[in-house]
Amino acid sequence: MAICFKCGSEKSGALLACGACGTTPRLNSELALSLVLTDHLSSKTQLAHYSHELRNHLKLSVPSDALAQAQEALKDPQLMAMLGAQPASNASAAPVPTAASSRPTAVPPVQSARNTPSPRARAQRTLKTTALHQTPFAILNVTTRDDRRRIVELAEEKSLELDHDVCQKARSDLTNPRTRLSAEIAWLPGVSPRKASQLVEGLLHDAMAVREESGLPTLAHLNLLAAAFEAVDGEHDAEDLASFIQEVAYLVDEIDPEDVLRDINEDRAVSGFPEVRALDQIEAELAERKRYYRSAIKDALDRLPPTTLVQVMTDTVEGVTLGGEDHAPELIDDLVDSYEVETQGFLQKEAENVHKLIKAARDSANSGEAAVKPYVDKLDAVARNWDKVAQPIQLSAKARGIDHEASRDLAYEIRSLAIDLFNTHDMLTQSQRLTGLLQELFAELPEVSERVEQDADALEDIASDRNIIAKLSEKFKDFNLSGNTFSWKGRTYDISGINHIAFYRAITTHKTNFVETGKTEKALLTLTFNSGQTLNISIDEQGIFFNKNRTQQIETLAEFYGFLLHVTFERRVKFYEEQIERNGYFVYDECRFYPHKKVVFRGKDFDVNTSSFLRSYGYIEMRKKDYGVLDKIKREVSLTKIPQFNTLTDTDVIFHLLDKHMGLRWKS
Repeated sequence: MAICFKCGSEKSGALLACGACGTTPRLNSELALSLVLTDHLSSKTQLAHYSHELRNHLKLSVPSDALAQAQEALKDPQLMAMLGAQPASNASAAPVPTAASSRPTAVPPVQSARNTPSPRARAQRTLKTTALHQTPFAILNVTTRDDRRRIVELAEEKSLELDHDVCQKARSDLTNPRTRLSAEIAWLPGVSPRKASQLVEGLLHDAMAVREESGLPTLAHLNLLAAAFEAVDGEHDAEDLASFIQEVAYLVDEIDPEDVLRDINEDRAVSGFPEVRALDQIEAELAERKRYYRSAIKDALDRLPPTTLVQVMTDTVEGVTLGGEDHAPELIDDLVDSYEVETQGFLQKEAENVHKLIKAARDSANSGEAAVKPYVDKLDAVARNWDKVAQPIQLSAKARGIDHEASRDLAYEIRSLAIDLFNTHDMLTQSQRLTGLLQELFAELPEVSERVEQDADALEDIASDRNIIAKLSEKFKDFNLSGNTFSWKGRTYDISGINHIAFYRAITTHKTNFVETGKTEKALLTLTFNSGQTLNISIDEQGIFFNKNRTQQIETLAEFYGFLLHVTFERRVKFYEEQIERNGYFVYDECRFYPHKKVVFRGKDFDVNTSSFLRSYGYIEMRKKDYGVLDKIKREVSLTKIPQFNTLTDTDVIFHLLDKHMGLRWKS
């Protein structure tokens, strides 16, 4: 199976001329794209989507890696010979491939999108008749070009073989102008009588073969495909059926009432029946036909086992909406609406089970996490079962720009339990587990997904903080943290009273006779409290080379520093923000910072637009932008302090303020 890179029509070989537009791929880029647009490199779902994009003149969404794979494959002379193409250098002079030369006799030597045999090649349900065989044209074996007299003659003849009343009704439907249009719309308008007879007969031998037909009028093709759905049984491949439904859905959106009107009137001009002049008559009949297509697909789905039905619906909606990101064809929306109605009872029952398990988990929470875990285990299983059935509805709702209300309500019920288990009972593990479940199952609900992501981040921060606390307690026997206070060497400190935080870390390299003999590391954490009290926690490896325990202590102290930055950030930022509100500037180190204007260092102004701010470890130096050699000499001779401010105190806060209020930022 292949798709024309120019018009999106189906054709039987990658490099064959398109039967619809006559285009043959010649250039290297066209050859590569044509190879991608085959079932060797793309799934049937992808091909249906690409065909829809090409037919509707949309931007083709072929992945660049697929094109690269095709380009690489086309360098293989054996493959080019198999495909009947010339080398890329002679592409402009390449002859038009013939059916015999361009049609591959084996799978090209590239990674196939599917390694299993095509489901269409498998045994399928044999049909004795179809809805198309029950139309008046098929019953009387008349064509769209037969006149009234010929229809009456054939009706009389058929009455000898078939039920007389059936034949008379068929005759009446075809000779009465008011009912003839319905019969024509349900038949194969625009198809020659001989071809129509062959196609209808072929449905009884290989119904799915009609999917490979190309060049048929859209309405006629759809009527044949709808009849082919009658061959679907419970053994049909789920992926293939999803692809089949998508093919039909895209075709339905391509029906043009004016084309149908033209095809019908061309046949009526031959048969002698009056032309249809009102387009709204065609549109009304087509609306009824679309309902029939939905019914034909629904009947096929109803013959599937429940698990297969759910899989087909999920694959179908996933494919046409690109995971809920694109609008689905109207037929798919109608199918999902019908599916939602039919699954409502199941979803309600499973939702009730979820509510019972949530209540049981809450009731058992006072008995500890061991009592809650079994209920969370069951809740996980029931929620997954519920979501599996609801998945097509969720995807469809997302593509329409709305949330599936039942999914949203259920997600918030589970989220409420996760919040309660942590806030009330401090069960971090179970809360994280439920939050992860929500992220996995309800990603199609934007509002829920956003909130749950925030929950997950908050819980991750808490887990990280607890891990740091555990390490501190393990590495420092003099340290203990409880609630909002910590103790160090017998004294207790209130974290909420921290005004400023500074952290210094350095590595010293030791040498003897210019030969490195080792390295030592030093770390110093300084905390300033609102009471004016200062606490220094220092770890120095001086004289203790390669002491792993001390190195681990320094790493743990650095993690504690990160923890304190996190829990005190807003309060420390507020300290400087209040200065701006009160004075119009904030003071840091020896400088005054006027938002978006200047930095004043010892009475000297450094305008943010005409000065350079050079960042180094622990400080930022200020210079005018045209700073030159003469300026450097003057500075060295004057022996004055270099205009700069340190960044070791409240490092996170000062860089936040420089970005927000001064427009200053540096690459990390």
